[in-house]
Amino acid sequence: MIDEFLAYNKQFVTEKAYEPYVTTKYPDKKVAIVSCMDTRLTQLLMASLGIKNGDVKMIKNAGGIIQSPFDSTIRSLLVGVYELGVKEIMIIGHTDCGAQHLDPDEMIRLMLERGVSQEHIDMMKYCGIDFRSWLNGFNNSEEAVRKSVEIVAKHPLMPKDIIVRAKTCGHAGVIEFNGDVYSCDHYVFPEFKLGNIYEKTLIEMMYSDRQLEFGQMKQKALPTQCRNCEFLFACNGECPKNRFAVTPDGEPGLNYLCKGYHQFFSHVAPYMDYMKRELLAERAPANVMEAIRRGEL
Repeated sequence: MIDEFLAYNKQFVTEKAYEPYVTTKYPDKKVAIVSCMDTRLTQLLMASLGIKNGDVKMIKNAGGIIQSPFDSTIRSLLVGVYELGVKEIMIIGHTDCGAQHLDPDEMIRLMLERGVSQEHIDMMKYCGIDFRSWLNGFNNSEEAVRKSVEIVAKHPLMPKDIIVRAKTCGHAGVIEFNGDVYSCDHYVFPEFKLGNIYEKTLIEMMYSDRQLEFGQMKQKALPTQCRNCEFLFACNGECPKNRFAVTPDGEPGLNYLCKGYHQFFSHVAPYMDYMKRELLAERAPANVMEAIRRGEL
């Protein structure tokens, strides 16, 4: 099969069929996407987002997940951010993923069956690798995406101006003068103290179950009014520190800026929708200005 690919490529180059795809190494939309290597997504993912060659940096692996703060996907994202102009990061999972419910014991059995020696498998343990965890899949795709987002958002080498689309928070911890670390610079209170850098590493504290739970509360504590709001995808309830108002039904946890946000999103929605349609049609989103002048919006 590879010989067929190479033969096709030779003809492709000879006929200069690559010319419509020529672009630079810098993503036009300044976005990096982490997704699954599933063959069903090869063209579908780009089509579903209205993106084309040169628009984004696409990073793929089995499951579209990030397993640790130091795996190859994180390295690729850091290169994208510091060398290639990436400003936003998306983590995209999908249903019926082949990496879901992977059984590491079954994978090891297949390795042995294909001729990999037990000695080589044992060697992975001696190299400090939790081999079974490394081979393991995930049970819930939504939870897997959420955990990957947490890793990116809280990574100590990821600049804070990078936008990671997330329903959760907890990636902006704060260190006090004495080394105490708190969940957030808005929550420097005893109940939110994670530890001290003289006693624990930042990785231990920022990726602890306690900090993950703190980040999840941004979504879990939303009142019903927010959960049913058409603009939840854009707001996500905003910062929890501002949620000290109550809904008309008397439910606590409403952001006191909610009314202003809703007015703003309602105002810009038709213009944003127009630009989205233009972009999907491969026309300039700036056409919205002419549409406004014509009185179409």
